[in-house]
Amino acid sequence: MASTMGEVLLRNLQPGQTYKLTSLLKVPLRVTYEGENPMTILIDPVPPGTGEMKEGYEAIPSTGWIALEPGRFEVGGSSVVESNVSITLPDDDSILGKKYAVYLWSRTMGQGKGFSLGLGVKSRLLITVAGERALPSQGEMSSYMDFRLDPGSIQIDGAGPGKWVKLRKEIGRNLTVHNMGGRDMEFVVTQVPGSSLDMTPPSGTEWGPDGAEFKVSPVKMKIGAGKSNDLKVSMRIPDEERHYGKRYHYLLRVTPEGTGMTSGILFRVTVNTVPKP
Repeated sequence: MASTMGEVLLRNLQPGQTYKLTSLLKVPLRVTYEGENPMTILIDPVPPGTGEMKEGYEAIPSTGWIALEPGRFEVGGSSVVESNVSITLPDDDSILGKKYAVYLWSRTMGQGKGFSLGLGVKSRLLITVAGERALPSQGEMSSYMDFRLDPGSIQIDGAGPGKWVKLRKEIGRNLTVHNMGGRDMEFVVTQVPGSSLDMTPPSGTEWGPDGAEFKVSPVKMKIGAGKSNDLKVSMRIPDEERHYGKRYHYLLRVTPEGTGMTSGILFRVTVNTVPKP
């Protein structure tokens, strides 16, 4: 399974308000099931488990703050399902300035066979409540998701451990960030471990090893409304015997800076290393 939401960061939320992620992010939560058998797909909000907490955050007091419409799907085989996620905060001053974490757990349940092991993915919502009540004139939160990456994923074949690989040269095209919004935006590019997002790597791959190096230029960029900017990305896998003949998966995240809601879009890199000489 795979989900379009790896991690979503929501800032300056107000008590007593409801926030609809589909409207703010411009897209619903999409979950992809690639199996052949009929399945029930369930999506539920769950508190962080042991080892899933993010420093500075606490578990959401009630998963009832999160609603998914719908949260259950019956599929006959390989499918993409969509759910609208909304967050409603209680009208309580005691939550001002608090930071909460909650997960959206998407999983399969075989028809009449119980839960299917290994078919599940979690998306993390990080919620920061504003430190003070907003004035009525301040209006609603704006969206920071009017941008996209092109391409969204690539595959590199024949990478040699210990050797630098230039992604643009390997795929024969630019890696581009497009600002489709009506205002200038600033972006930050970071490499993130998939394990830190509690995501499962695509079938047939494993998360890339610690110690892999990435060079990204520019790391920060300002893109005008309706404009685009190209990225230069190079990477090197450690020169160790255990990295030969592997199929690794890496994630880069492009995140808009500013207040309000931000969600880094993930750029996926699959790397097939050369066989052991």
